[in-house]
Amino acid sequence: RLERNEVTSFALNTQSFFWRDLLVVNLGLRHDTVDTWLNTEAPLVGLDEIADVTSDGFALADGVKSRLTSSIFGSGGVLNWPRQLIKLPRGMNLAFHYNTSKNFIPAANRVDELRRPVASPTGQSKDYGLSVYLWDSKLVARLNWYEAHLNGASSNVSDLFNQTNTNIFNHFGNLNRDIGRYDANNDGQIDAAYREAIEVDPVTGLTESGLTRDQAVAALYPNLAHAKAARESIRPQLTDALKAAYNYRMAPDGSSLTQWAGAVTDTNDITSKGFEAEIVFNPNRSLRFLFNAAQQKTVLTNIAPRLTRLLEDFWLPHLAQFGGLDWNAPVEAVNGNTSRQQINDRLLDYYINKGQEGKAQAEQRKWRFNAVGRYTFQEGRIRGFAIGGAVRWEDKYANGYPVINDARGVILPDVANPYWAEPETSYDLSFSYRRKIVRRYDWTAQLNLRNVQNWNSDRVTTIRTQPDGSPARVRFDPPLQVLLTNTFQF
Repeated sequence: RLERNEVTSFALNTQSFFWRDLLVVNLGLRHDTVDTWLNTEAPLVGLDEIADVTSDGFALADGVKSRLTSSIFGSGGVLNWPRQLIKLPRGMNLAFHYNTSKNFIPAANRVDELRRPVASPTGQSKDYGLSVYLWDSKLVARLNWYEAHLNGASSNVSDLFNQTNTNIFNHFGNLNRDIGRYDANNDGQIDAAYREAIEVDPVTGLTESGLTRDQAVAALYPNLAHAKAARESIRPQLTDALKAAYNYRMAPDGSSLTQWAGAVTDTNDITSKGFEAEIVFNPNRSLRFLFNAAQQKTVLTNIAPRLTRLLEDFWLPHLAQFGGLDWNAPVEAVNGNTSRQQINDRLLDYYINKGQEGKAQAEQRKWRFNAVGRYTFQEGRIRGFAIGGAVRWEDKYANGYPVINDARGVILPDVANPYWAEPETSYDLSFSYRRKIVRRYDWTAQLNLRNVQNWNSDRVTTIRTQPDGSPARVRFDPPLQVLLTNTFQF
């Protein structure tokens, strides 16, 4: 893969003050031009078709050049409370803010399963809220609500896209190989060599199982016609462009030889909404409190539209009709995994994502809270010492899903009833001492203890759960961290 990017940007920003700073307005304009040269396919040389990655054979000039341009405008402002017109209680003030902007993410290196360029993501965002100042700013509270949209973001389905197309090629190859093996003359009958290979009693004309030769052929190779229909169902899907992207070759026995097409980009749209609050309280010189809270909800829509079309319009209907064939020996009686069984477990991640389409993502912690306190001694023998502590809390999240079978026989995750990871609470402590040395220099020694709740813990926490409810992946809880720092200011 060879890639070169050149970005040319122009930005203009203005800040204006109106009515004696009562209103502050920010305006911004940005223009970007992104030139990209991309070559993802080295030429194949020789009978073995080995990729030529030499500087002479593999060059950017032989790839694709693209140019992306985007102009983005953003605006925002702060409106301070008109205290001279509308009085507030003594020591109190209010300010309101609002910001909006469009977004552009240059991503000229994204390609689809046919190696065609995929448009760059675009989006827009806004946030608004207010700040409250009390007791001459000893207490400051800032509340903010936000909403952001990102269209055409990359969906995490590259491996699944490659695996699905590879499975389609392999399924076609298995069908083609077995049909060519057992019906070489393409007359719709099992070839005579396989019929004659079945031993029958010369007197009775029956096999050891008491079957005639025709009955034995039907029992051993019952799916020739069905396999031919399955092959013809797949053939239109394997276009020349798809074959080129996956470097498809037919092996001498009729099976498929392919390579993955590299990183495949499919997209989804993301909407994120949330709330943030931060409160700082300094009642006196010694005591300081900080509290913040964050709530976030992320919704994915239009998830992997091209992969969805491939699965819903072709692959799943095909498996519903032909999924009962043996994956490795489709002409013969089923003796191993069926095609449906071979594919089912590969689609679980896809259905987890699609099952949450248009809903708040259960795998994201909805709420987080942090509280920090610190007291500094100002007098006496312990002057300069300080002690502090913090509490951090994180909400539960989904770490796995049971599975169910739908009417098509497809295994689906039960996204409505996930397994939940427990909320987490963590505690921190800090101790510090500050004094002047050699009259002019400030020295501060600070001891931080992080994750005090795990002082002697060797506990592990499940972060991913199997469909049956057992742990799939675990991690040790965050260890106690002891950090000693010395700072000199001069």
